[in-house]
Amino acid sequence: MLNRKHQKPKLTERLSLIFDQDDNVNPVTKVIIAIGEAIRQQADTVTQAATEQEQVGNSASLDDFYQYQYLDGIIEEEIYIIEDLLAISYVICQTDIEYVVTHTKKLIEYVKSEHAHTLSLASKKPDLMKLDPFMVNPNTTAIQAINAYANYFKHKDAWTDSWDNILRSNSQSKDTVSVLVATGAIAQSSYNFRNISKQLGNTDFLRVGKYIDILDHWRKTIRDMIESELKSNNIIT
Repeated sequence: MLNRKHQKPKLTERLSLIFDQDDNVNPVTKVIIAIGEAIRQQADTVTQAATEQEQVGNSASLDDFYQYQYLDGIIEEEIYIIEDLLAISYVICQTDIEYVVTHTKKLIEYVKSEHAHTLSLASKKPDLMKLDPFMVNPNTTAIQAINAYANYFKHKDAWTDSWDNILRSNSQSKDTVSVLVATGAIAQSSYNFRNISKQLGNTDFLRVGKYIDILDHWRKTIRDMIESELKSNNIIT
């Protein structure tokens, strides 16, 4: 008799492996929490510097003027760090998006080969990202936005063309820039990641855990669609 630990997982187990993430052990969740704490620390520094600025702001002394300028530099630097930390959180979330897409495709292939059924769910990444129930605007899901802004952070320094030229081209960056423009991003802006964070419900930039909720709802939506079809075709009960 085959040892259980060497048996291939059943279809229902495969569904659970892909779509039932335990946030207590999910590495993406752990990293996002750490990023959120880092953003909180930067935000506290900004608040403290702004408070000190207010205290010296009305003074006419030269020393206080220099102190005001020094504090202004601290605030600007910390805000840039917050912007980059938000960007990194999207890149981390993108790894989870890729996980779901890759394993959904494998599951579709498995169902076809082992159960002679072709799932109606499209397996391509652009199609799966459209299934996210949370919309940033009428044409853009939150998952599409997270994915696009992750690409933007990773590749923006390599873009040599203007966004207008990219949109008129057939380059791989076209889809990314289309989402950026649709969500209000501006080329060369230092506010783009804070702007999309607000649209994703992270209004004070500290609640990056909101992105985990978005990923989980998207994952559950895909699972429910697959499970419903499998049940309706008597492949699982």
